[in-house]
Amino acid sequence: MAVKVSDILLIPQLRDARILAGENGLNKIVYRIASIEKPFVDHREYCYRVARPGDIYISKLYMFADHMEKFSKEIEFQHETQGSGLITHKEMIPHINEDALSIADRYGIPIIAIDDHVGLTELIFAVVDLILQDKAIANDVFRFQQLLQNDLSYSEIRHFVMSLDPKMGDHLQALYMALDSSLPSLLFQLPSTDFLLPLYDGYLYVISDDDDSKINERRKSFLKKIADSYHGYHIGISEIAVSPFQIKTSILQAVDAFVYASHLDLTITEYDNLNHFTLLSELRPSPSLRKYRERLDKTIREFDRINKLNLQQTLELLVITSGDYRLMAEKLFIHETTVRYRLNKLKNHLKYTDYNNFYCDMRSYVHSRWILDDPLLTNRPSLGKAQSFQRRNCSYCRTVLRFFYLFERIFLFLSHFDNHFRDMIESSADSNLNIPKQKTKGAILMIRTHKMWEMTWLGVKQAVNDDLGIMLPIGSIEQHGHHLPLCTDSLIPTRLFLDMAEETNMIVAPPIMYATNSRPQSGGGQCFPGTTSIGGITFINELEDILREFMRHGFRKIVLFNWHMENSNFMYEAAWLASDKGTNRAVKILVMETPFDSFDKATMDFLYPDGFPGWGVERAAMFETAILLHIAPDLVIMDKAVDDRLEKKVFYDKLPIESQFTTKSGSLWKATLATKEKGARIWQELKQTLIPIIKAEL
Repeated sequence: MAVKVSDILLIPQLRDARILAGENGLNKIVYRIASIEKPFVDHREYCYRVARPGDIYISKLYMFADHMEKFSKEIEFQHETQGSGLITHKEMIPHINEDALSIADRYGIPIIAIDDHVGLTELIFAVVDLILQDKAIANDVFRFQQLLQNDLSYSEIRHFVMSLDPKMGDHLQALYMALDSSLPSLLFQLPSTDFLLPLYDGYLYVISDDDDSKINERRKSFLKKIADSYHGYHIGISEIAVSPFQIKTSILQAVDAFVYASHLDLTITEYDNLNHFTLLSELRPSPSLRKYRERLDKTIREFDRINKLNLQQTLELLVITSGDYRLMAEKLFIHETTVRYRLNKLKNHLKYTDYNNFYCDMRSYVHSRWILDDPLLTNRPSLGKAQSFQRRNCSYCRTVLRFFYLFERIFLFLSHFDNHFRDMIESSADSNLNIPKQKTKGAILMIRTHKMWEMTWLGVKQAVNDDLGIMLPIGSIEQHGHHLPLCTDSLIPTRLFLDMAEETNMIVAPPIMYATNSRPQSGGGQCFPGTTSIGGITFINELEDILREFMRHGFRKIVLFNWHMENSNFMYEAAWLASDKGTNRAVKILVMETPFDSFDKATMDFLYPDGFPGWGVERAAMFETAILLHIAPDLVIMDKAVDDRLEKKVFYDKLPIESQFTTKSGSLWKATLATKEKGARIWQELKQTLIPIIKAEL
C-alpha cells in the first residue's frame, strides 16, 4: 500500500489545501519528502546527486522570489527525476508564473498550496509518519499473507497473535472487502487494536475488543463510512470469534462471505448467512467436490452445445434469484415461459423426477463452480475444521452432502415452500409443456441486445409482448469546444440509457441527433462549422411521429431524456401532442432533463471544490468533459481543452449574434478541471437519480 499524493492531501494540515496544477498526478507514489535548498539551474550537479524518484518537495520558494523563470526549470527537473510534486504556502500563489503551472499540468506534477499558518516542519513530520505507517502496514500485509497461505499449528498462530503490535482484544471480527476505488487509511480513525490493510485484491479490516458491543459499534460505523464514500463495494463479515487465536478462521470466514456476496452482487454478507455454501467451501480440499462439479459440468455443457439454451447463465440466475422465474426472465431478457422451458428440458435430460431435488443439486453445482473457480478461494487454505474432511473418503463427503439436502428438503416441505418453490413444483407436474419448439427457440434468439437498432422485428415484437419499455435519447450535433466531439449531447444520454436498460427493463431506441437551433449563450449558436440543426416545428413533428410509431409497435412505457437544452419545450410539446394532449391513459411518457440539479452537496463539493459557477456555463466545460473522459476517453482531445468564458453574460439574446455573446473556443467555462474520477462520480449520480424515478413512475 504505497503512499500517494492523494493520501497526503488527507493529512489534517492539508485539509484546506489548493491544487494549483498537476491534478492528474495525484496518484504518484511518495517515497520521501525533501526541501528545495537551491534552484536546480544554479546547482545542477548537486540536485541530480540528491534527488530520488518519488520525492515530494516542500518549500516557501523564497529562492525563486525574484527569478520565477527558474521555477519553471525546477518543475522540468522534477519531471526528469520522477519527482512526485511540490508543496508551498498560499502566500506564494501570486508569484508562481503561468509557465510553471502549464508545465506541471503537462507532466502531472502536483503543485499544492497550503494555509500560511501551517508550519513546514509540522508538515514534514506528518508526511514522514504517514510513510513510516505505510511501511509498517506493508510488513503486516506480508505477515498476514504468510498466516493465511501456510497450514500453521495452533501454537504458531498463537505466536503470530502475541507478536502483533499493538496487542489485540480478546474477541475479534474480520471484514474482507473490494471497493470501486482505493481505500485511504486516513479516511478512518481506527483504534490501536484494529488492523486495516490491503490483502490480495481487496482490503482486510480486523476489529478486536474485549467487549462484543464495541465490536458491533465499530463495525457499524465503518460500514456507514464505506457506504457514504463508495458507490460500489462487496463486503464479507465473519462471526465474532471469542479468542484472538481464532484470527485465521475469522479472516477465512470473511473471505468466504465476500466471495458469496460478490457472485450474488450483494453489498454486505455475513458468514452466518451462507447456509450450505459454507459446507461446500469446506469440501473444497477434497477431490469429491471437484468430481461432483466435473460430472455435472460435462453433461450440462454437452447438452447446451446441442440445444443452445444458455444454461450456464440460466442456472446462475436460478441461484441468484432463488428460483424467481420473473426476475430470471428480466435478467435474461426473455419470456418467463422460456425460462420454464429451459429448466424443464434440462431437468428431464438429467432424469430428475422431483423439482426440488433438481433445484438443490443445480444450486450446489453453481456454488461449486464459484468455489473452485474463484481466484481468491483457489489458493487459500481451508478452515481448520475442514482438515478432517481431507482424511475421509469421497463416499463420506457425499453422504454428508446428501444428509444436508435431505434436512433442507424436509424443512422446505414443513414450511410449505416459498412462492417460487411452489411455482417450480406445480410446473414440474406437467414436464411436457405445450410449447412449440420452433417458437421457443425463436424467443431465445430474438432478444439478444438492448439496442433497438441491432434487433430484428421479431426481437421488437418479443420486447412488446414482454411489456418492456422503450427509451429515446435526445441530443444534438453541436460544437463542443476544441476537445469534444459534435455528438457529445447525443452520446451522453445514449450511453446512459444503455447502462440503465437492464435494470429498468427497457430497450433503447436510436438517438435523435439533429436538434433545434443552438443559442449563443448556451451552445455557442449557429456560428461554428459542424453544428447542424433543424427548426423547432420540424423537431416537434419528427418527435411526435416517432412517439406515435412506438405506440403503434405496442410500447406502453416510453422515456425521453434530453441533453440539449434548446430542445426542452419542443420535446414536451411533441410528447403532449403524441399523447393526444395528455388524454391517452394507455401509454405513459416520461419526459426527463437536467437531473444534475438534484446532486447533493458532497458531490457538488467534489466536482467544484473552488465554488460552483452555475449550470449556465457548463457547455463543453468541466462537467461534459469529465463525463466523456469516463465513458469515451478516446473521443476527448484533452490537450486541446481550454478555459474560456463569455465576455457578456446576460438574460437575453441578440440577433444578429455578436461576438461577446459567445466564446471563440466554444467552451463556456473551465474544461481543464475535468478528470476521469469526476466523470465516474457524475455518471454514478446520474444513474442513482434516474433509475428509481423510471421504476417508480412507469
